Amino acid sequence: MKELLKETNQGWGWKCEPWLYYKRRGPGRVNDICPMIVIDALRGYWVLSEYPEHLIHAGKSLLNCWTERSKYKPYMFGHGKKFRLPRAPFFWYNIGTVLDAVSHYPKLVKTKAFQELLAVSLLEFQSNGLFIPKSIYLYFKEYSFGQKKEPSPWITLFLSRIYKRAFDIDPSIIDKIKKIEAKKLKGSKGGDKYKK
Repeated sequence: MKELLKETNQGWGWKCEPWLYYKRRGPGRVNDICPMIVIDALRGYWVLSEYPEHLIHAGKSLLNCWTERSKYKPYMFGHGKKFRLPRAPFFWYNIGTVLDAVSHYPKLVKTKAFQELLAVSLLEFQSNGLFIPKSIYLYFKEYSFGQKKEPSPWITLFLSRIYKRAFDIDPSIIDKIKKIEAKKLKGSKGGDKYKK
């Protein structure tokens, strides 16, 4: 994976290139990072006792997609309403997927971007501490996370585990999140050019 790591508009990471020796590239702009590849890499490495430092650089690039969202977004990877609503199961790019992948790495948990994402995800919880999905995949309508009217114990547990991991890494994260006005954090604007 390190051999495939490249510098992108968002920082070091992996681009949307489907095959090593295949001339056709994936969707999006030539120099954009592919957030889902970075998420998959982060998810793959966290089960190991050690991980390469370049993985942290790629994780920071993933978080840069959120940080720089007002100026630029990678093609098909916006940060609007759909991104902000945790949509299970978490196999596509949304706030739950990003938080899950990043929450296993102390250097990434301590970033401002992660803390902002955490604060935004908390907006969707009910006063009783449960989570009712507002965005679902119809294929999963028979599951708790496929219902829009009832709380989902599964998503509640999924997100609660992320919060616990973050707290275990940085107990001061609660105070940091309380200072973030999550409702005022706007989504992606998009645009064709990225300026470093």
